[in-house]
Amino acid sequence: MKIPDQKEYWNKVAEEKEFPTPFQMEEFRKYVSKEMKILDVGCGYGRTLNELYNQGFKNLTGIDYSQGMINRGLRLYPHLNLIKNDGNTIPFPDNEFDAVILLAVLTFTKIIQPEMIIVISFLLGVGNAFDATPRHAFVNELVEKEDLTNAIALNSTMFNTATALSPAIAGIIYAFLGPAWCFTINGISFIAVIFNLFKMDIKKRNIINEKKSVLNELKEGIIYLTKNKLLLKIISITSILSFFGMGLVTLFPAWAVKILNGNSTTNGFLQSARGFGAVSFAIIIASINKYIIRGKYLAASTIILPTLIFLFSFTNNLYESLFMLVLIGGVIILMYNLSNGLIQTNVEENYRGRILSFYTFSFFALYPLGALWIGMLAEHFGIRTSIIINSAILFLFGIIIWFKSDKLKYTS
Repeated sequence: MKIPDQKEYWNKVAEEKEFPTPFQMEEFRKYVSKEMKILDVGCGYGRTLNELYNQGFKNLTGIDYSQGMINRGLRLYPHLNLIKNDGNTIPFPDNEFDAVILLAVLTFTKIIQPEMIIVISFLLGVGNAFDATPRHAFVNELVEKEDLTNAIALNSTMFNTATALSPAIAGIIYAFLGPAWCFTINGISFIAVIFNLFKMDIKKRNIINEKKSVLNELKEGIIYLTKNKLLLKIISITSILSFFGMGLVTLFPAWAVKILNGNSTTNGFLQSARGFGAVSFAIIIASINKYIIRGKYLAASTIILPTLIFLFSFTNNLYESLFMLVLIGGVIILMYNLSNGLIQTNVEENYRGRILSFYTFSFFALYPLGALWIGMLAEHFGIRTSIIINSAILFLFGIIIWFKSDKLKYTS
């Protein structure tokens, strides 16, 4: 895949990219007056400068190295002085301006690159791995075995509800208090979590203290997994799902703009539809868990999901897309919840942490790789075709699972 440079990227997205006002104008105005001459370096299409113009600032100039951004800005805001400049030198004499906005300095100096984003994503994945594995294993110590899948489903419900509501709450806090308070309140919220961890009445376990190397522990886990065909099949399902199924989310912004002729708000609707489906199905799973054969539902989902994704690829309006995404989001969370529950109830206690680490790996490691894969497909074959290709691969895998997994289909 060819990774475009920054200038090429911004020229490509110039007509569709939307930016919020990047800082609080009230704070900025404490340090400047309307008579000052202000330069915005990396102005994009002039969103910030136009906000200042509407507040009475008139001596405004913006420079950006994207000709596409400049052209859009001149069309939207002809009253602004926007100039194309590569950023290596500023085409003005010293002391020409009273204030300079350098909000885009990292991008302008090319410190931020796609390669750096990949490295940061890798480090974030490492952190998630240390958090997610013990968190999944810990659930088994909090509830009885027969209630395990219900607990997992309820946890997913809370997680997806928080995912849907948190951005809206954070947006309100950001608007009234600023970004610092967003991080502060988020940090304070963990006090309640830590307090409840200390208050939990956890059953005591017999811990076997055997000194083994990490590599030996890993080797034992791999051997155990390869011998346990049921667990191996379940983790194979989550791995294929993460790589070929979850990548669809990566294409939501492009789908919103290029297929639905929408904008960032449209993308928000798509994300919300998926989240609504996930929450709804998680509640349903928690309600009916004791009355279903979980393995059969999981095996059937490997065929149902690619069918839904295939149908989604042919939708042409927002309402059709939203309806399909509610179903897709629901089936995805159904598969993850059932997989997690089946693993937890069928793994030996001594191997629980190691097997759950493989389960965690199947999501946190393969999901971003799947996003990269579907992005490459979309670049070469188009958005619809890339989704169809992934759905076809998922469908073939689902057929194999259904006809080659009799034990799974009768495991509850």
